[in-house]
Amino acid sequence: PDFSPAPASALAATTPPAAAGESEAHATRQYTPLPTLKPTSWSPIFESDREQTRVGAATSGFDVLGYHSYIGWATWLVSSPAGAATPNLAAPDWQVYYAYSRWRPTFWVSASTNTSFSAGPASNSGVPSSATLRERQLETGVLFPVRHVRVATT
Repeated sequence: PDFSPAPASALAATTPPAAAGESEAHATRQYTPLPTLKPTSWSPIFESDREQTRVGAATSGFDVLGYHSYIGWATWLVSSPAGAATPNLAAPDWQVYYAYSRWRPTFWVSASTNTSFSAGPASNSGVPSSATLRERQLETGVLFPVRHVRVATT
């Protein structure tokens, strides 16, 4: 083998890969979070109190850079108080939450539908009637983090 240095003209003729156009695998492209936003976990939900029993599921995910995050869940009514107006059993209670935290502050939005059962106005006999409330909410906000640094010297 010839280990002598190559002539300068041979080195000048070779073009670096960045100038000649990079390969497809190393090409620079704009970031898009969509391929990495698949749910990363899920959990079953079972909740019960004196008014209702619900079952459902929750899921969440985030992009690889941590700019986008979300969580969502839905529960379906299994039982409700006797005598209460029962909402459509095919319509779940649900909530979705999304946060964009590339910069400080973090911007977020949340939407939900919730069913609650309570005592309504009294009937002619003085007994409270049953009431069913189906509530929809849309919220948005800005989260300003407060960072604290403690320094101790000994």
